[in-house]
Amino acid sequence: MTVSLSSLMMTNAASGAQVVDETASGTTEIEEVVTVGSRRKGRTILETPVPVDVLSGAELSSTGSGDLQDVLQTVSPSFNVSRSPVDDGGTFVRTPTLRGLPGGKTLVLVNGKRVHRSALISLSGEQDNKVGSHAVDLSQFPVAAVKRIEVLRDGASAQYGSDAVAGVINIVLKDQTGASAYAQYGQYYKGDGEDFQFGANVGLALTDKGYVNVTFEYLNSNATSRGVQSPSAQAVIDAGGPGASSVPVPAIVWGLPNREWYRVVYNAGLEVAENTEAYIFGNYGNSNQDGSFFYRDPVNNGAFARSAFQDGPDAIYPDYSLTDRYPGGFTPRFFGNVVDYSVNLGLKGEFDSGLTWDLSGATGAGKVDYTLKNSINPSMGADSPTEFKPGVLVNSEQQINLDFSYPWQISGLDGPINVAFGSEIRRETYEIRPGDEASWQVGRLTDLGVGSNGFQGFSPAQASKNSRHNVAFYLDVEADLSEDFQVGVAGRFEDFSDFGSTFDGKISARYQISEMIAIRGAASTGFRAPTVGQSNMINTGTSFIDGELIASGILPPTSPIAAYFGGKGLTPENATNFSAGIVLQPADNASVTFDYYNIKITDRIGLTSNNTVTDEARAILIGQGVTSAATIGAVRFFTNGYDSRTTGFDIVGNYDVDMGEGQLRFTLGYNYNDTKILGFDPDVLNGRAILNIQNMVPKSKGTLSITYDYGDLVLSARAKYFGSWTFTESNAAPVENAVESGSELTLDISAAYNFAEHYTFKVGVDNLFDNYPDRFYAPGDCCGRVYSGASPYGFDGGFYYARMSANF
Repeated sequence: MTVSLSSLMMTNAASGAQVVDETASGTTEIEEVVTVGSRRKGRTILETPVPVDVLSGAELSSTGSGDLQDVLQTVSPSFNVSRSPVDDGGTFVRTPTLRGLPGGKTLVLVNGKRVHRSALISLSGEQDNKVGSHAVDLSQFPVAAVKRIEVLRDGASAQYGSDAVAGVINIVLKDQTGASAYAQYGQYYKGDGEDFQFGANVGLALTDKGYVNVTFEYLNSNATSRGVQSPSAQAVIDAGGPGASSVPVPAIVWGLPNREWYRVVYNAGLEVAENTEAYIFGNYGNSNQDGSFFYRDPVNNGAFARSAFQDGPDAIYPDYSLTDRYPGGFTPRFFGNVVDYSVNLGLKGEFDSGLTWDLSGATGAGKVDYTLKNSINPSMGADSPTEFKPGVLVNSEQQINLDFSYPWQISGLDGPINVAFGSEIRRETYEIRPGDEASWQVGRLTDLGVGSNGFQGFSPAQASKNSRHNVAFYLDVEADLSEDFQVGVAGRFEDFSDFGSTFDGKISARYQISEMIAIRGAASTGFRAPTVGQSNMINTGTSFIDGELIASGILPPTSPIAAYFGGKGLTPENATNFSAGIVLQPADNASVTFDYYNIKITDRIGLTSNNTVTDEARAILIGQGVTSAATIGAVRFFTNGYDSRTTGFDIVGNYDVDMGEGQLRFTLGYNYNDTKILGFDPDVLNGRAILNIQNMVPKSKGTLSITYDYGDLVLSARAKYFGSWTFTESNAAPVENAVESGSELTLDISAAYNFAEHYTFKVGVDNLFDNYPDRFYAPGDCCGRVYSGASPYGFDGGFYYARMSANF
């Protein structure tokens, strides 16, 4: 069966082969062969027992954004992502949510192979629903390299392993021959955030038995600013002193960071023997971003204090004052260089018996290298530099997979029983590299702040490198018991070197009631393994208290000091997942699906509150030989601290109709999602955190896309609905200071014209009516904020763009 892929294709799909033909009108005709969520060949659209969304490459390039996460936010109702300014590394690597659960609970694949995580572990004190999340950086994959994306909206740990609790995202890379390129310019209505993008894709034949496809993409985007002047900075200006003219306006920038990205993706395959193919694919990305920190005013901020050591007969730096360097105060500027790479290679084939096999190996890593400028190490006085290298985070992973699939012919059944089985060996390493000495050094003015102001560097004592390995075995069986009834059973065993073993199972079924109606459902157990980074995170800051250097911050949960306060080795987050749905196809050009889900997760990982090391506790620890307790003032650590249940449903509809000489396509997608905390450790969650986890992500989100394809002209409109959401900032009272942002409806439009056979000119506007979230902060707020960074649709307003592309 062939169908027209509508503007937003949110239907069951395949991670395996698809026959693709780009028609002259730009419509993609596909004959779906479904393998995501099913390892059986031959499943076609709407035939899988679990819901899978398919987003075509054309649909993904229909927005003005060059960030794949923002694109998915636009086209997928169950996917959300926000951007928090002034959020340390969270400014550069963002954590999304799928079906209301943070990105670490979504497995990401490329061409069906697991992708390594980024180096960043979210420590955001503002967005509690993402604290501790350690996820894949989806922004590393350029849209120009993507053939399609498949989003499995069901638990799948029994099939794919750890992390597949909320679902699975599979990025399928382009493999066709030919060449294409595009250039795009855009900016926001406010006149800032100028955005330039360039991309090129080249596919070549390797003799008549293979292909190589390479994509290069470059993005350069300027910062935006949607705040107002900080009251403390305005006070310095109003005072009219010598530093008034040097106060930056605004002193703190609330908006998008400056961004420059280079990204390369490659995908190649070659038949090396009869029914045997060698393949290789991977990526390399390098991005530089920078954002604002908080403003330090020269009157009240401790960085400008005069040290007691600057006076007296043995005075140190007696003539030094920080106001000589920063007469109007200063705002540190935080820079992040994010590098990401992966290499996957393997052999796959099929024996005469029908048994298919796939042997592959992969390595990949994500690195975040920090730089801090326009700052100071107060304890170093006049000897302090103003630029620092606070340190580097690295997450690397290697894996080997061996997969088999066999169609077992059994008489009496409507088709063969598909038996898939295989194994995986994986190694994960997390590394913290120290910063330059000035970023953590204790200078001669020991009664002032220690280390680079704004982000203290990782000292050699904090540096670490830790690894673990695991091995997995799985069995996945599917059968058509009759022409109308299909069932599936899967099981997976994994053993981890740090916490032990797990076993998870899944059953699924689909029944075709009539030609127009089918029902489907699944039940499964799943898990998310604690990451090596979570288990070994060290992130402390130091300061002098009563003449002694005292550290406080995050320590590994198994460290002796954390263990004193109840810390212990992290265990997996365990999940049970139930789904049930109905599939309606009243005509060949129309379909509607409804799917309910219920996800219970126990032992979710969170950060404890600060545990103060009292004199009594310090004496006990030192008596036990823990000498480091002498210089620790307070400690936090990751722990399995709470349980939750997430329920919701998805509705997806597609309808195509001829109109005149063109074709009109409608696609509706709607997600309702509700998370409740079932139980919690009060040392991990308080009322504010619970409120944010349950209400920060809108419970309702919907999209309605309409596309009119008239020969060389394609007109598109997409309405996006975001339900209300509630948020309270990290330092506010739990409930009393919560603010609700009302629901919002935004509209994107675009028009594309194809000419001279190979060229397309497109203009578009995202957020046509310049919608903003409700104002969260009063004009007198401490830092000039106006909108919350938790906004699911940002707070930068309307964005217009023009794109020229060529295809050969």
